[in-house]
Amino acid sequence: MTSCLASPCCIRFGKRNVCCEARRGEGGRRGRIECSNPIPEAPPALLFFQDGNSATGGQTMSRQRKPTALHVIDGTYRADRAPRKTMKPSETMPSAPAHVQRDPLAYTEWRRLAKVFAGMGVITPLDRGALAIVCMLWARVVQADNVLAKMAARDPNTHGLIVMTTNGNAIQNPLVGTANRAMLMYLRACREFGMTPAARAGIEMAPDVPASGKPSNGYF
Repeated sequence: MTSCLASPCCIRFGKRNVCCEARRGEGGRRGRIECSNPIPEAPPALLFFQDGNSATGGQTMSRQRKPTALHVIDGTYRADRAPRKTMKPSETMPSAPAHVQRDPLAYTEWRRLAKVFAGMGVITPLDRGALAIVCMLWARVVQADNVLAKMAARDPNTHGLIVMTTNGNAIQNPLVGTANRAMLMYLRACREFGMTPAARAGIEMAPDVPASGKPSNGYF
């Protein structure tokens, strides 16, 4: 159903243009008249938002990039298709920001990830702030879960998931929503570093590729 270019009251029904404007004919009955204004055929347009959803509720699916190392292993490496410019990772991990060091949970996570990423060679000095966000979100998830666990111990019926308002109404514990949002934000941040199985396929770590493009024992 498409709006006519000449009049906003016209819409397309099938291959006919019908004017929706209410008009009274003889006897006071409302009717529709066929509109002569042509409406050009056009494919339906989709509006996409930053989160990847379309206006119709669909989810945009992009093909995950295969890392160069796997192309080398599989024997499908092509120099003309490989990324030519890749930021070189830092040999040492950057120091944790002060606000991360003040939070025991976040700082513990920072040190854990530092050991992992140092061996993978995926961190650059520019990633310091983004990694701090990952660690702070992890701390928020753990803190919310710990508080919910204490509330669950005192509430054998709803396990802290339901609370009563001052008016006597039962509602979801607001802390549950806080924990859920923290988990979602944490997962989104993790994807930036390839910390989920689906996201790891999109990371380019600039491995040492032999000139012949043949698999190397160093990848096994």
